[in-house]
Amino acid sequence: TTYAWNLLAVYFLQVSAESDSHMPPIGAGSLQPVVSVLGDRPQKSVASLFRDFVAFYARDFDWDREAISVRLGRRALPLETLPLHTVTLDGGRKQGVPSIEDPF
Repeated sequence: TTYAWNLLAVYFLQVSAESDSHMPPIGAGSLQPVVSVLGDRPQKSVASLFRDFVAFYARDFDWDREAISVRLGRRALPLETLPLHTVTLDGGRKQGVPSIEDPF
């Protein structure tokens, strides 16, 4: 869904070194305007951000061990309340698929 894609994008901006952004975690009471957090940082093009987004999830993110949590805004093993999801491929091999926490 588009909601899941939005959560993936926000999480990338929170945790990725390539994004050069420090978006705050989205927890209770922390919805301060992003503009005040970003300040005068240099801007990247949309194309550059998209390239970094794809590379982050294709190369850096460990789908078998990590979950997306914009509420926490940091890379970590998932909490017990958010189990990791896997699919079983032909031949019995298991592969991680997106485990995305709804922050609200």
